[in-house]
Amino acid sequence: MEKIWGSATVLLLVLISQRRAKIQQPVSAEALEGAKLNLTCSHPSASHDNIFWYQQFPNRGPELIVTGFSETAQSPDPEGTLHFSKDKENSTFALRRLRLADAVVYYCARRGTVGQPGAASIQ
Repeated sequence: MEKIWGSATVLLLVLISQRRAKIQQPVSAEALEGAKLNLTCSHPSASHDNIFWYQQFPNRGPELIVTGFSETAQSPDPEGTLHFSKDKENSTFALRRLRLADAVVYYCARRGTVGQPGAASIQ
């Protein structure tokens, strides 16, 4: 049986907190199916805030996938780990094994923006 490899492009959107400190993320990322992918987020002046990562599928609202403050946090679906820099002003959501189904939009936010559990995105 021939294995078909797909690629996925990750679209990242920028959210601005209530304090007007900008959260910055790359606009997109691309990787092959089965590969690892690190999604980064810069959140200056957020050293005392939880960071929330969401994913949004087409025609659906954002869903929270993982949140954390300073320790690493695990996400079962999509499979990944949230890491923080020592100064807590940057975080990385490391996706372990990309699937085509992970190709959705991913968001990073300083506040709980959506009440539902959810995640980041890949397209």
